[in-house]
Amino acid sequence: MTVLSIDVGGTSIKHAIINEGAIVAKGVTPTPTTKKEFLEAINSITNKYDETYDFKDITLSFPGYINPNNGYAEKAGALNFLDGSNIIDQFAETIGQDYVYHIENDANCAAIAEKNSGRAVDNQSFLLVTVGTGFGGAFYINNQLVRGFQYKAGEFGQMRIMSRTDIDRKVNSLASVKWLIMNYKELKNLPKEARVSGEEILDNSKDDPDTGALVKSWIADICVSIFNVVTVINPEKILIGGGISSHPSFLPLVRETMDILLNDWHEFRVPIETCKYHNDAGLLGAYYNVISN
Repeated sequence: MTVLSIDVGGTSIKHAIINEGAIVAKGVTPTPTTKKEFLEAINSITNKYDETYDFKDITLSFPGYINPNNGYAEKAGALNFLDGSNIIDQFAETIGQDYVYHIENDANCAAIAEKNSGRAVDNQSFLLVTVGTGFGGAFYINNQLVRGFQYKAGEFGQMRIMSRTDIDRKVNSLASVKWLIMNYKELKNLPKEARVSGEEILDNSKDDPDTGALVKSWIADICVSIFNVVTVINPEKILIGGGISSHPSFLPLVRETMDILLNDWHEFRVPIETCKYHNDAGLLGAYYNVISN
């Protein structure tokens, strides 16, 4: 079965033709900033692949609160010009009725990819956490993806960290790469517009005690956040995704900190691994979303 898979992000749209689980062609397009330009971009992507490949299914990995049954997006992540709209209906109007359209939340797609051919194939229940501009994820219980009543399950970054001085402080404000970069710039007196990656900060932490302390604090917040979710869903395995998870020091730091910081971790301990899929997780998850349904 050949499918056009599209992974929509805040800055880029990844797209690929996938046949029998293998990516045979792919590309990247900048994400437009208006609804009209966005729909035109999707139409252009479809027409490009339609010239060479025979497919009837177009499947989407999409940010936000997405109803996969009807395509309605209560919120569409960074694409706020699509908030409160039906993505599937708009695609059908713009691209045409000749295709069958599918849509799923992006974090859910990452979990679907890991469940079908990644590091959760043999797990009935697992937690996937993504560490990036925010802290989110998805999870399976008894071989079922849990979407939630309002399709908002996995919004771990919305969890509050109780504070007498700041009751609305969220996990997103501490356990994200965005937080790490912001605080590193303050630590080093760098201008706000300076370009710094999380990977660079982890590299620098090896020889710079101040940066090392910052990273240690950041990893601790990630571990506490993961632990809190684990106590609720009790998974067989934890998978961590997001670009920063590929750094060679990230996973060892998480494992070490879980052991040292959390006294009760031994009661809930399960394997912690990084995801098999990174850049192609959304594309493959969206593909498997079609196949499995």
